[in-house]
Amino acid sequence: MHRGLVIFAALGLILSTVGGANADTSGGCSGASQCRTTGQGVDASWSNAPADGPVIGQLYTDTYVAASTTMTTSRGTRTNAGGLWFFQFTYRFDGSDKPSPVGVAFVTDFGSDLVVNVDAKLRTATVSGTVMVVSCTIDADFNETCGDPVATVVRGTWTASGPALQVTSSYRAKGPGFTMSESFSGTQRQATAAVTIGGAAVPGTSYWASISDGKGHSVSICHAPTC
Repeated sequence: MHRGLVIFAALGLILSTVGGANADTSGGCSGASQCRTTGQGVDASWSNAPADGPVIGQLYTDTYVAASTTMTTSRGTRTNAGGLWFFQFTYRFDGSDKPSPVGVAFVTDFGSDLVVNVDAKLRTATVSGTVMVVSCTIDADFNETCGDPVATVVRGTWTASGPALQVTSSYRAKGPGFTMSESFSGTQRQATAAVTIGGAAVPGTSYWASISDGKGHSVSICHAPTC
C-alpha cells in the first residue's frame, strides 16, 4: 500500500491549499488521518492522464484504492472482516505546469458488509461491499463544497502477476501545510486489478497493483490554516 501513494503525494500538496480537511475525513484512511493495517491486503492506482502530456482544459482523474483484512483508523474504528478506502482526484491543466483541482471523492468510514478475501499464497484477491464516500467540488478560487457521505458499493478483483517478495519500505512527503508518511513490512506480489466504484469502472491505466501480507502504517496530516 505504498507505491500508489507516490502519485498522490504531489496531489496532496495541492489539496492542502484547498482545505481538503474541511470535510470529515477522520473515519477512513484518506485526508488528515492515521491508519494501521495488519494481515492480507491489496492496493492499486490508476490515471487517465496521457503519457505524452495533458491536453489543456481536459478533465483527468487519478484513483488510489487499498483494502486490508484488518484495519484500525484514527477514530478508533476497527474492522476484522475487511477495511477499504479509495481517493479520487479530478483535475485539469490550464496552461501551467501544475494541475488545477476540480474535485475529490474519498472514503470517510467503512460499511458493515465489506469483505476482503485474499488467497493464502497471495495469488488472487477479491473485495466487495459498501463504504461511505464524500464527494467535493473545487472552484477556480479553490473554494471547496462537499456533500454528505453517500453509501457506495465497491467491488474489485486482483490477480498476481509476479513472484512473492519480502518487502520493507517507507515513504515520506512534506510540503507547505502537508505531511504524509507511510511504512510497510511483509510479503508482496505485483498484480493486475479491476475495480468498480458505484458500478462504474475506475478510469484510466493501472500504474500499480499488489497483493500483500504484512503490517502497514500511514499518517496524513494537514497543517494548513483551513484544516
